[in-house]
Amino acid sequence: MTEAGVCQEDQQKIAKELDRFVRSYWAHGASSVYKIQMLMQPRCQDIATRTGIASDSSILKQICWVPKNFVDKKERKRARLIHTKKHDAGGYASNAEPRITRTRDGLLPMDMVAADVRHCDFLISRQDGSHTTAKMIAFLDLATNRIFVRSFICPKGEAIRREHVLETLRDMFADPNWGVPKNLYFDNGGEFQLGEAANDLARLASLVRSAGKDMAIKVTSSLSAGIVRSRAYNPQSKVIEGVFSNFTRTIEPMLKGFIGGQRMNKKVENQGKAPVPMPGDAASIHRNIQLAVAFYNATPQQKGEIAGYSPDGRMQHFVAEDWRSIILDPGEVELAFGPEETRVIKTGGIVSINGRRYHHDAMAQMVGEKQRFRVPFMGNGTRIIGLDDKDNPLLVAVEETAYAMTDRAGAIEQSRRSRALKKDIHAISSDLEPIDLMGEMARFVDANPAPRPVTPEAEITISPVLKEAARQPKLAAPAKLSDNEEFRRTQAEAYKKLNASPMRRRA
Repeated sequence: MTEAGVCQEDQQKIAKELDRFVRSYWAHGASSVYKIQMLMQPRCQDIATRTGIASDSSILKQICWVPKNFVDKKERKRARLIHTKKHDAGGYASNAEPRITRTRDGLLPMDMVAADVRHCDFLISRQDGSHTTAKMIAFLDLATNRIFVRSFICPKGEAIRREHVLETLRDMFADPNWGVPKNLYFDNGGEFQLGEAANDLARLASLVRSAGKDMAIKVTSSLSAGIVRSRAYNPQSKVIEGVFSNFTRTIEPMLKGFIGGQRMNKKVENQGKAPVPMPGDAASIHRNIQLAVAFYNATPQQKGEIAGYSPDGRMQHFVAEDWRSIILDPGEVELAFGPEETRVIKTGGIVSINGRRYHHDAMAQMVGEKQRFRVPFMGNGTRIIGLDDKDNPLLVAVEETAYAMTDRAGAIEQSRRSRALKKDIHAISSDLEPIDLMGEMARFVDANPAPRPVTPEAEITISPVLKEAARQPKLAAPAKLSDNEEFRRTQAEAYKKLNASPMRRRA
């Protein structure tokens, strides 16, 4: 360029401009070096013409083809990361997102449990004959790589719901080999958008009971701080994905009805024919899934955190070291999860929720009050839980029984409720002070006397006539007759009227 008369300063400006354009092409998604060379040629021609380097078109095309090593320089190609970040979230998460290294050293069983939902890779039949795949909710213990699974066959058009997740949690909490985890690692998928269930989990610390001691467990890392969620659209953070991959590759191919992980390219027994589903009813399908889970837990793993050990074998090591689970009564779990409803308590201690009437003896004294209730997701809906101001269980109301008109049991229940209310009223009044409200009013007036009279500043008059009349003594009002006198007067008047009637007729 020096020979063409371009000064050193302009050469540096041109070099920076070319560098900026190449990086910009990479940043906006240019697909290859050759494509950028093509796109850069018109821009270089504009620069050459503007600076007076050349005007002949044939010469411009020769000198304006940017060298490959200039476009392909790694410092410039790094601008591709901008396009990846904007337009390929999955690729960015997989290949660019910075990551840290975590270790499971020091973890005990149930210190950290990951959860996820998986669609099984074998075909089954519903009762109506339609085909589907079973869904499993899995919990992975990071200390042992064990998995706890409950499987579900969803009706057509339905998927895993919050209730399914809670039912699986209930079963895990009650299993002596599992119990209540210190920390739960949830996926961000819709199945685990539990809403208030996450808050309900925080309350479990006050409900947990250990076997044989009936003692509340208070852990330093309570469940209120133990709910961790993976980042959205970040499959690398889902630690349970490796286990699911293991299932697809090594275990489920041994099951009947296996169709593989590619739904658009199902594996079939005979080409050109539909896949054959796993035989058996729902109960046998669930048993087959539990068999696959037991097989996984018993199989030594070749690599990873517990290489050389099976998940069950690793668990036996911790049991030998005197590890014990903390379990929770499944009945308590069923009552601990559910949305809240607020109702005004009606006469007799009755509330109505979702068209069902509930009663509790203690609510009979709360008529007219607003009360919050938790309506459990699990169970048959015959019980609701009244909550106090701190969200602790206050009472468990049960669904009303409708008695037949001639059923004597209804009268017996009515009498029992009446006695219960009277007993509550007696208990409320047992330590009360006898109060004379009129006497209390007098005490209050004595304690707050009226101000002393003051001398008026002046006296005014409305009218001299009225003032004069006001000074005259008031006439005495006619004396009021007594009841006997009034009766005799009335009788006399009636007698006179009676005698006067014949006289008028004669006249």
